[in-house]
Amino acid sequence: MVKLLVYTVSAFYLLYGLVFAASPSGMFLLINDAELTTNTALVDVRATYGGLTLAVGIAIAYLGITNRLSEALVVSAVMLFGMAIARAFGLFVDGPSNWLMYLYLALEIIGGGLALVLMRYAPEDGNDA
Repeated sequence: MVKLLVYTVSAFYLLYGLVFAASPSGMFLLINDAELTTNTALVDVRATYGGLTLAVGIAIAYLGITNRLSEALVVSAVMLFGMAIARAFGLFVDGPSNWLMYLYLALEIIGGGLALVLMRYAPEDGNDA
């Protein structure tokens, strides 16, 4: 179960990052209900949503592959709860949003919570799960 969560979180970040890197304008419109109207916006969204998210997926996958599962779970929990806290703050301060923001918030809380729970079941780093 530990490896399943680690690889699921990693796959999500990898896929999300790849899709945003490949199609920043289309994804931004789909998720944020807004258009990117300048080259600067395209480059920044491609780098931030695409590149940074892809890097997080690679880092979590690397930790999973090298059997550093406790570390992978910590990174996963920190990333997911960080996004959940910022998203909840945004919803509170900015008001209601589209349905994807609520779905993301739920998935971030569930995924982060699972990562915390599974930390007690993770084998010692370097050992197989």
